[in-house]
Amino acid sequence: MIVFTDDLGTAVGCPNCISLSPQACNTEKSPVGFMFGGAFGGGQFTPTHLASSNAITMFGLFAAIPATARPGDCMCYSETPCIEAQMTMSSACTIGGPGTPVSVVPSCPTTLTTVDENAEFLAAFGPAM
Repeated sequence: MIVFTDDLGTAVGCPNCISLSPQACNTEKSPVGFMFGGAFGGGQFTPTHLASSNAITMFGLFAAIPATARPGDCMCYSETPCIEAQMTMSSACTIGGPGTPVSVVPSCPTTLTTVDENAEFLAAFGPAM
């Protein structure tokens, strides 16, 4: 589950957080993630593309889909180029196919260097209805 709130991350002791979730990696039955409002301070709203990208990332981590290292990719969230790309997102993130590079920043345990992110999402959640 993902909770969208208009509170800042400071409410849970994470003053610079846009979102916060456990890296459940398919080990928890009901993980909960949070998407904070006003992520940029000063009462500004969190941009739609940033909020949706972070939500997709949280669902992916809940299902043990590896983080990726391609800026603009939905599972690219922890490496510096990913963070920089998220701060300026002007379009929806993408879900990579075969050969998408896996992040070297730890997320869910994996020995993979590339991943078919689309296949991983389909295996975890099934096709769109």
